[in-house]
Amino acid sequence: MPEREANDEDYFRRSIGDERIFDSVIVFPNGTDFDDTLLSSITGTVEKEGRTYWRDRRVATQSGEVRSMLYRTDKDGAYTIFEWLGDDREYQTVVFPLQVGNQWQFTVGDRTSTVTVVGYETVDVGYTTYRDCLHLHLERTDGDIHDTWSARGVGLVKSTIATSTETTMITLKELKAAR
Repeated sequence: MPEREANDEDYFRRSIGDERIFDSVIVFPNGTDFDDTLLSSITGTVEKEGRTYWRDRRVATQSGEVRSMLYRTDKDGAYTIFEWLGDDREYQTVVFPLQVGNQWQFTVGDRTSTVTVVGYETVDVGYTTYRDCLHLHLERTDGDIHDTWSARGVGLVKSTIATSTETTMITLKELKAAR
């Protein structure tokens, strides 16, 4: 597979007014599961220290959990501020170029995450096939494992999160792109 570089528009597309609806299924070790719907909205931009961030507000409709994060990208990668954690520090969560095998780390609190670019894969979500999806694999020092697949021009289309207490599967159900 050819190596390729992605810029901030390729796999991390965001525009004010974008809305994404995700199906979420949490499976517990005893086999029970919990279905939820996640609503993700880009509600605006925020200026901090001369940088412009998109605000992504995520609401889980069944559990009522609300999370707000700030994102930005530049030529070197993607950056996140985890507002929902009460943390106003910026973390570089993605490092460009996104070449297969590239690896980097970032630490939030007492947990260090190691991220690896696994490859570019075809992902089927419902009745939609997304080609050339960026697959990132993240392992944290607490044992959590995250795998994400993002489609060019769309963003996140699929995610799995395995912890010691549950496995969560998230898939894109609908994208309402801003006009």
